[in-house]
Amino acid sequence: MKNNTKILVCNENQEERAKLLQNLAAVGYTVVDEAKDGERAFDLIRRNRYDIVITDLWVSGIDGIGIIRGTKLLDIPEKPAFILTSPIN
Repeated sequence: MKNNTKILVCNENQEERAKLLQNLAAVGYTVVDEAKDGERAFDLIRRNRYDIVITDLWVSGIDGIGIIRGTKLLDIPEKPAFILTSPIN
């Protein structure tokens, strides 16, 4: 089933980002953009209107918390944001 919800995924780890994108596609999400750092994510958020932002907590440039705080400075209606992080080994 196709889902047109616009999602942004931000994660520096390419493998983790690819797994998340693959899992989203498997359940029907087809409009998914990706960013490998916080600055790129914030730039994409400024230019696009995402329904959901999924970000790693620890990304370079602007961290996950900074991305979400920054969106509040823009004239964007509040949207769901999820912050993920991997356990430290």
